[in-house]
Amino acid sequence: MAFFNTRFWLLVSGTLFTAFTTISALTADFTVEARGYWADSLSDREAEIAAVVELVFTFHILALGLVNLAIGLLATDPLRARLGVVAMVAFFLSQFLSVGAAVQFGYDPGFPPIAFVIVGIPLVTLIACAVRWNSRPLGDA
Repeated sequence: MAFFNTRFWLLVSGTLFTAFTTISALTADFTVEARGYWADSLSDREAEIAAVVELVFTFHILALGLVNLAIGLLATDPLRARLGVVAMVAFFLSQFLSVGAAVQFGYDPGFPPIAFVIVGIPLVTLIACAVRWNSRPLGDA
């Protein structure tokens, strides 16, 4: 197996996004910690809104995980690679824009060690898909 196997990396990132967010949603992990992501002390109503913001982030990543799994399972190269680039760019843009906008209002999620995995795997997936952008489908001479 080549290191830049688009199917493998799309399935890994899709599984990571899907499993991580499903577990977080089922355990209410993000909603419990939502109050701590904001710089100011929050009223009860503001804490409820913060929990909703975290749920939106969580379910957005879940949807992207399902898209990655579908692309990895249903598409073939070079279409898989091209759709993978689009999905990974959409992931990075949506997360950076969302967090960047929220930071203006005091949002501070920090950067725990697990964030290196959460950012690293999609980055490798993006690189793998970009490298295989013009790959030939199997069977072509």
